[in-house]
Amino acid sequence: MQRLPEMNSEKSYELLETVRELGKTATNLCESLENIFLRTQLAEIIEYYYDIGKVGDIYEVFGGYVNRSFVFSVKKDGMTNFYFLRKHKRGTGEDEIQFEHSLINHCIANGLSIGAGTIENKKGTTYVKPASSRSFFAVYEFLEGEDKFTWDNPTLNDKQYASAAEAFAVLHNSSTNFEPKGLQRHEAEATVLVSTFASIFRKYAEKELSCKLHNYFLEHIDDIIKVTEKSRISERDLKQFPLIPGHYDFHPGNLKWDGDEVVGIFDFDWSKTDARLFDVCMALIYFCTDWDDLNDGKFKIRQCALFLNKYQYKLKSLNGLQPISEIELKNLHTMLAIANIYLVKWEIAEFLSNPDSNVYEYLAYLKHSIRVMQWIEKHEDEINSMIKDVVR
Repeated sequence: MQRLPEMNSEKSYELLETVRELGKTATNLCESLENIFLRTQLAEIIEYYYDIGKVGDIYEVFGGYVNRSFVFSVKKDGMTNFYFLRKHKRGTGEDEIQFEHSLINHCIANGLSIGAGTIENKKGTTYVKPASSRSFFAVYEFLEGEDKFTWDNPTLNDKQYASAAEAFAVLHNSSTNFEPKGLQRHEAEATVLVSTFASIFRKYAEKELSCKLHNYFLEHIDDIIKVTEKSRISERDLKQFPLIPGHYDFHPGNLKWDGDEVVGIFDFDWSKTDARLFDVCMALIYFCTDWDDLNDGKFKIRQCALFLNKYQYKLKSLNGLQPISEIELKNLHTMLAIANIYLVKWEIAEFLSNPDSNVYEYLAYLKHSIRVMQWIEKHEDEINSMIKDVVR
């Protein structure tokens, strides 16, 4: 037998503090080793699979929610160049990446001069999946310009609204005649997808969670389901909507800027073929809703009209894809509701999928989207009045 030693409270507290410090040291060491491993992995992938030079610095770009993104430098033949690298989320389908890359390259070849093109590897493809990894990696051209905004709480001036709308029109026009060859993002069209959300929201409500976000969601579950179930567009109208391979995540944070001018468009990983009106309404929610405390959730109606008119005029001048039609404008209010519910569902699903999610961050997103939902419901007349001033 061995006698267990006694210890006074002062000594035991000292040992407890020592263990806590060791825990912090171990956590910091683990983070450092993870970063060293990641840097080594990325450099090896770039140099082994691509013929673009010797890797220099690598920087992780934060702000994304789906994939991990990096900017890196390489040196070749005495020249230093920069590129963008994406590590795709596990589970991303290879055909989804093929769709995205094919669309990007098609758009660039058909008038989108400010897109980030894909870089071919040594085998002539635009992505790789090393045997040692469960993720796909892809390298893109590096876009010059400033990252002025994020997707939440963007504050643009009128010149910036106009430039973004015109860039949006050029993007849509450049996607015409795209042949997906059976490729597509693994997601149904928005109007079909949202019709399944009511049952999903009910399942979310049944989860036994104790946090402020879930409590707030439960407070508004009845209104969320009511809006979800009533937001329907007739099959007759849907058949008249142009289906385009669009961006579907077109917001100020996915643009590069030079002063008030858009000089780059990137982040096509939500791209798919869907109703053009859905992409337009997603953009309007991103660009034209207020995030300020007292006005959170309100639409900036004047800026909505500005954005839509600049989009319309640009498409008219390009003489390709037709401007937004009368039948699309008639359904703009309903599609705004659908686009916003799409974001509500994404926010909750994204929060639940990651145990490390910041509850206060996602609560702010959800509160904003619920307030947008309420504003859309109460201001149909104001939206329809704004539509009257949109150029046809």
